[in-house]
Amino acid sequence: MNIRMMILGWCYAIAGCQEFLPSREDPNDYFKTSVSKMYDVFYPNNPSAKRNRLVLYLYIVNNYDDVIQDNIEITGSVELVWNIPKGENRYGIDSKKTMTLSRSNILRAKGYDANTGILTLAPNDTIVLFCPWNFTTNDSTNLMGKFNQRIDYRCQVFDTPGHSAYRKITTEQEFTISASVRLTKKTSTLYFKPFTFSQCFIVPYFSPDPDFNCLTENGIDPCHLIE
Repeated sequence: MNIRMMILGWCYAIAGCQEFLPSREDPNDYFKTSVSKMYDVFYPNNPSAKRNRLVLYLYIVNNYDDVIQDNIEITGSVELVWNIPKGENRYGIDSKKTMTLSRSNILRAKGYDANTGILTLAPNDTIVLFCPWNFTTNDSTNLMGKFNQRIDYRCQVFDTPGHSAYRKITTEQEFTISASVRLTKKTSTLYFKPFTFSQCFIVPYFSPDPDFNCLTENGIDPCHLIE
């Protein structure tokens, strides 16, 4: 163990030391970060159990060759931007959604004790944060009403109780995600590389029509449902 590692170890052992781990921009990269997404859609016969949202996942891996332990104090934010198609006028709406991060966003952290608030990250351990998004922007615009839509003539649903209609699926939409996270007071802010992706969505409806076996695959982009 070199001198710097010994100093960092002492810093976690005594309260008075304020040594900081370097951020991602430091040549010695102590954390690996990445972003992924999943379209979480579920329409059972019970309308109260339905889900239609996009879930964003932030992965932070301890790339340091020693254990990092401290009181967890997650701060930061995730920004999702709808890249409005060229040539389309959206009349000045806010195309961004900013989500503030806290402990409540922890999905998985093997070394996190929720009772004490202590986070212990062994080498190569991963903490996963999740952020569900319901398609609203910072100015409360529901983007589902702004996306171009196509009719799925192979699937009928109830758009309101007792009223049958064809299901609708949006055209492919492009988004860019960026994020910054600070795990503890002893770690610097981590800046995630922007992540751009395209995705179709099923336009929300009330409940499925039992006479139609509509394909709804959770986690799968529904672009392929319309030929």
